[in-house]
Amino acid sequence: MKVFVSFIVAFFIVISTSAQVKTPELFGVDYSIDKLKNDSINGSLYNINAFTNFPIYKNDKNVFGGRIQYKTRNINELNNEINRDFHSFDINTFWGIKLNEKAELLAFAQLGLYSELKDWNADDLRYSFGFRYNITHGSKLKTGWGLAYNKQFFGNQISPFIFVDYDFNYRWKISGLFPIKPKLSYKINEKMNWVTELSGSANSFRISDTENNFVRINNWNVVSKIEYTLRKHHQFFAGFGHNLRQDIKLYNQGSGNDWTIFTFDITGKEKPIYQARTSGYKLEIGYRFILNMSGQ
Repeated sequence: MKVFVSFIVAFFIVISTSAQVKTPELFGVDYSIDKLKNDSINGSLYNINAFTNFPIYKNDKNVFGGRIQYKTRNINELNNEINRDFHSFDINTFWGIKLNEKAELLAFAQLGLYSELKDWNADDLRYSFGFRYNITHGSKLKTGWGLAYNKQFFGNQISPFIFVDYDFNYRWKISGLFPIKPKLSYKINEKMNWVTELSGSANSFRISDTENNFVRINNWNVVSKIEYTLRKHHQFFAGFGHNLRQDIKLYNQGSGNDWTIFTFDITGKEKPIYQARTSGYKLEIGYRFILNMSGQ
């Protein structure tokens, strides 16, 4: 047991060193509400996310790990065909290799079920994979670039990105993947942080009891939140923000041949039989169990 615990701690020390993160997350759960509103719609989207990270293997140059994740999406007061509970259950794995003292390569892959999970089968499966190349410029700056491919029910999604991790000073930091998930952080004190994050996401879920019908959810939002750490390991957070654009579309037996970049259509061959474009506020709360490596 002691050997196993020591391995987990050592594994996350490697991860935190590689990513320049002092508080890697072991497991967590969060809950959020998205208000869906326009001139004719006054609906809601309720979200629950839960995850746990796990180590696989590490040595001086290689590190393997993964994440198991479960999510629910509950849509209310839209089209009757869309007002459903959608679920996803997926497993993520990654492999990081140290190329030299300054460069490293990270490869990742994901496989999961995305549907109502009433009659789940192979048709519910989606997958993604990609890579990221990182360069360490010094103790305060790390940059990189990468590309992710996601097989969606509507087709193929590609997401090129730039990675930045820069400490301006003791309190201010900018980090994340640009343009899909940049984050600005301010350290209020040893236990409390203020974080503002822009996030873009695209998901699709198969509707049960149909041949190939599915719902597609695209979202861009900005959320500002307070993170509070209790006894070094228990991080609680609460945030408020705005959904800049939320698109929920219903498709009837799509061919799955469309191409998108981020959340934006490139080909646009598939036409939805119903679409709701909304905006509105976003509320979220959550908890993370973290391994604080700063010695605070």
